[in-house]
Amino acid sequence: MLRMLKKRGLLSVSNIQRANWMCVCLLAFLTGCATQKDASGPDSQQLTQVTSWTAQGKLAYDVNGQRGNFSFRWIQSNHAYEIVLFGPLGISVATITGNEVSAKITTSEGQMLSAPRPEQLLQETLGLDMPVSAMADWLRGVPRNTDTSGKIEGSTKKAVEGFNELGWQVEVQRRDKSMNPSRVRISRPGANFLVIVKGWSY
Repeated sequence: MLRMLKKRGLLSVSNIQRANWMCVCLLAFLTGCATQKDASGPDSQQLTQVTSWTAQGKLAYDVNGQRGNFSFRWIQSNHAYEIVLFGPLGISVATITGNEVSAKITTSEGQMLSAPRPEQLLQETLGLDMPVSAMADWLRGVPRNTDTSGKIEGSTKKAVEGFNELGWQVEVQRRDKSMNPSRVRISRPGANFLVIVKGWSY
């Protein structure tokens, strides 16, 4: 068979080089397609229009000298949400569910409370002054109201985007490869939250 191919000139150096080049091009094309397929998440402009998403990560806080941290899973579906806070060993500490008009919290101790706003529930059960309602937008680096929020002026931190809203300062300190915020600091005098998002899904 090899002799027949050589006799017909199909195993010439030029043909072999041409075949190798075609394989390289095909491999590069397939790699590019796979890269595009694996890329997920909206770009920075589309983030303002996203209404349903899931984020998982860690939340560290320092509120009036009270310090601690949680792991969290936040599921947002339009105006409805479910936020699960986990303590050490992945044990659920509290689950907050609600929408624009009501909220409910269930603690690991079996305590169940309802209120118009989730902020009130976290304050009563965990002692945290945490702007939950606004964080649904802030975690994505988006102000709740673009007309009233103001950009942070004179920030010396590298690659920091931010704005001031509702008395809080919001800083997007890092983004992942899909331009989703992966490190967000939310602070005001006496309260400081650092959110590390390890995974986004839409």
